[in-house]
Amino acid sequence: MSQTTGTRFLRSTVASYLSLGTRLVIRFGSRMVLARLILPEGHGLYELVLRLVILASAARDLGLNFHLMRDRRKPYGTVFAFTMAQGVVITGALILLAPMTAGLDSRLPPLLRVLSVWILLDGLAMVPKIFFERELRIGRVALPEVLRGLAMAAFSIALAWQGWGVWSFVIGELVAAALFA
Repeated sequence: MSQTTGTRFLRSTVASYLSLGTRLVIRFGSRMVLARLILPEGHGLYELVLRLVILASAARDLGLNFHLMRDRRKPYGTVFAFTMAQGVVITGALILLAPMTAGLDSRLPPLLRVLSVWILLDGLAMVPKIFFERELRIGRVALPEVLRGLAMAAFSIALAWQGWGVWSFVIGELVAAALFA
């Protein structure tokens, strides 16, 4: 049975808010637990490496995700191929250039090398996610996004409990991104 655009919009809006609310609760709860398990400097180091990777991922996308939402031709394949190519190039560049970040913190280069893989994994999920958003089928993405948040929380907390420190965040991010992709 075909749904009207209004019905799809309403369902997508509700699914989006429920997903966002659930993910915020998961993130807040897991951050509270992780704040007890990982020393503050580990949190700061993670935030620094995450900022670098997120900035690089913006270069990977070049705003194509917003263009894809409006393009009547729906060039999903082309944008996906470009995103993957850019993801490989930028991930490789970060891996090679990671030693240059040692001036910020000597522990940063190995973290950056590993977390840079997130750029590629996140790119894998970007175009399919935009497809569901554009078609007002956000409900199809809501549960996987919540599960991604749960995976991040579970892996990070378990590793932090075992004494992995800042690596708990990095590995949790990568596992969650891989599962979502």
